[in-house]
Amino acid sequence: MAVSKKKNGKPKSLSHGRPPTVRPPPSLSSKATRTLIRAHHTLEKQKAIAQKAGDAIKVAELERQIAKQGGLERYQTASLIGQGNERGGDSSKILMDWLKPIVPSIKSRTGEQKLRLLEVGALSTANACSRSGLFDIERIDLNSQAAGITQQDFMERPLPKLSNEKFEIISLSLVLNYVPDAVSRGEMLKRTLQFLRSPHGESEEELQTAFPALFLVLPAPFGVLFVAGGGLDAKG
Repeated sequence: MAVSKKKNGKPKSLSHGRPPTVRPPPSLSSKATRTLIRAHHTLEKQKAIAQKAGDAIKVAELERQIAKQGGLERYQTASLIGQGNERGGDSSKILMDWLKPIVPSIKSRTGEQKLRLLEVGALSTANACSRSGLFDIERIDLNSQAAGITQQDFMERPLPKLSNEKFEIISLSLVLNYVPDAVSRGEMLKRTLQFLRSPHGESEEELQTAFPALFLVLPAPFGVLFVAGGGLDAKG
């Protein structure tokens, strides 16, 4: 996903930076899955560098390479395969592991609305977060692969007007790496704050400390996986 500024200062949609899509093969081996995912992220990083340098020829060549290996759709297929338990599970399992100490407090919110989770770049409705039953989840992606996932660009999603349209937690798993430059990545991260809120009602102190939260996952060529929460400056 990539965003860049228009002349009027408004960020472009994320779809400007997503690679082209083609039909994927019916299945991929474990080795082929890992190879495809790593190659895709590496090519995307190289493309981001070329875009920043203004090298249109290099960008076009890298886009051809991305399309040749299957584009976004084949990458998503590989990611879905990689999320299977036999392949180690999905990244939201790590989020659930981190939340284990406060799960009792989350479950004790009897009579109150579940914590709301916005999953940007969602691939599945059956990942660890979905199976937990702890959240009221809204899922979006540029190229929806399943029922229950709204096809939507986060950068074009209408800003919430009411508190009940906001979320206690936002997941950006393998999304930010599609944004080619630091300024645009900052714009995307800053935009998440407008969708976050603190837990409502008589929430325990540890929930007020943990949320709002941003779960951010980056591929190996870009950096490490980490989470930021509690100290986020979100109102509502």
